Amino acid sequence: MRSHTYHTFGLALALLFPYVKSSTLTIGVLLSWDESSPSYSASFPGVINLAFDEIDDLNLLPNYDVRWVWHDTHCDDDESGQAMQDFDEYGVDVVVGPACSESAGEVYEFAEYFDIPLISWAAPSISLSDSDAYPNMVRLLPDYAALAPAIAAFAAELGWANVAVLHSEDARGLHAP
Repeated sequence: MRSHTYHTFGLALALLFPYVKSSTLTIGVLLSWDESSPSYSASFPGVINLAFDEIDDLNLLPNYDVRWVWHDTHCDDDESGQAMQDFDEYGVDVVVGPACSESAGEVYEFAEYFDIPLISWAAPSISLSDSDAYPNMVRLLPDYAALAPAIAAFAAELGWANVAVLHSEDARGLHAP
């Protein structure tokens, strides 16, 4: 059974043809290898390879050599900014990540400066939903506000009368733990 995420990722990449400057598509991937990070997963490199295999199997990017480079951001603004500068040196065509809302704004500023599209598989902060502020950013996970109806329906299905969602707010918007 094929994963919906692989299809979504592959289709998102296929829509980026206008940005690709050669027959080699270089993808920069921002990961957090800090075990305390909400986006930590030691399996990400393997999953990325599976996604690229799926793209090849579905022939979504014919005649393109797809390569990827990654950077550990620790969900940190400074690390994320350095990663984007490194990606510019590698000639990255598109950036996938970060999963952390905390560093997504910083990453977007660099992506906009370098004219590189940004695909985030998470970064669910409501503030990142502003398409005027982030026109070149695509997220595969909806923001918290869009998830609220699904959470309410789930709670109703289970017969729960009271549900609470914990969050914090800072200059970048709302964040769930």
